[in-house]
Amino acid sequence: MQIWFFYGTLMDAQIFRAVTGRDLYCYRPQEAMALSVARVFLPGQSYPTLIGRTGVKTSGLICQGMPPAVIHRLIAYEGRDYQTCLVPVHLRDGKRRVARTFVATRSPSLAAREWTPDEWQRSGRALTLKRIAVLGRP
Repeated sequence: MQIWFFYGTLMDAQIFRAVTGRDLYCYRPQEAMALSVARVFLPGQSYPTLIGRTGVKTSGLICQGMPPAVIHRLIAYEGRDYQTCLVPVHLRDGKRRVARTFVATRSPSLAAREWTPDEWQRSGRALTLKRIAVLGRP
């Protein structure tokens, strides 16, 4: 069973539902930390990507048990600008897992600004929901 790590807009239950038509909580989300990656803004966008950064941990959610139709919708949402890769994650209970996640196909600068869910909630969430309604993706 595939484990997926979400670190950006897909951690938001309303965004997840708008993209997949399913409730995020169906997939038993658990808090997790991805190791040796930083969550940063993709240049010119309101959404993030991950970049390698030794010693840094990025918070997010892991989910599992998603059927192929949901995964196909997630891939369509992320579009050609993202690809999947594997990242090591730590769970709250101390267990370690390897999870699949989406990362941008173009790399931002190593000096790219950190992306935070709180900032996105204030400044990018409403626009993301509008874009999903119109385009099917941000």
